[in-house]
Amino acid sequence: MTDTPSALPLLSPLLGQLARRAGIEPVYHDVYGTRHEASAEATITTLAALGLPGATDAECQHSLELLEGEEWDRPLPPVFVLRSPVAGAATDAERAAVRVVVPADHADAPLVWRIDCEDGRVVSGVANACPVIDHNARPDGARSRLALALPTHALPHGYHRLTVNGASALLVVAPPTCW
Repeated sequence: MTDTPSALPLLSPLLGQLARRAGIEPVYHDVYGTRHEASAEATITTLAALGLPGATDAECQHSLELLEGEEWDRPLPPVFVLRSPVAGAATDAERAAVRVVVPADHADAPLVWRIDCEDGRVVSGVANACPVIDHNARPDGARSRLALALPTHALPHGYHRLTVNGASALLVVAPPTCW
C-alpha cells in the first residue's frame, strides 16, 4: 500500500468489479485522510486466497459468474451490514433492505424474520408482499430476489443473527461513521 496513486498499476475494470463483488475495497482513507490503493498484484493475490482467480480478464469473468451463481443459490448472504439511521438520511426502509432469494413461485409468500440481538433482545415480524428486485431463470428452477425492509431503528449497534424463513446470516449494525 502507498499513498502515491500515480505509482500504482491500475486495476482493470473487470478486476475492480470482481474485487468489489468479493468484498475487497480497492481504496480507503486512513484516519489522517491519506488515500491508499491496493495494487493489482495485491488484489489478485487476495482474490486467489479466496479461491477466485483474477489474473486475466477471462479469469475475472469466470469468477464473477461463480459469485453470481452462489448469490442465487443461497437465500441470504453470509453477512449483511446495515448503517444505523442518521438525521436527514434516506428512509429506514430504503436503508435497511435485505436481499432474500426465494423460489420464483414463492415470491409472493410471506417472509418470517427474526433478529437475535447480541444483547439478548429479539426483534421479529412477518413481511408480506416484499418488492421483487429481480429474477433469475435457472435450469434447476427460477429464483426471485426480494427486498425485505428491516426496522433498523430498533436495533443496537453490534453483531446480531438474522433468520428469514429458516435461513440465517450475520447482521452487523454499524454507526454511520466511526474513528
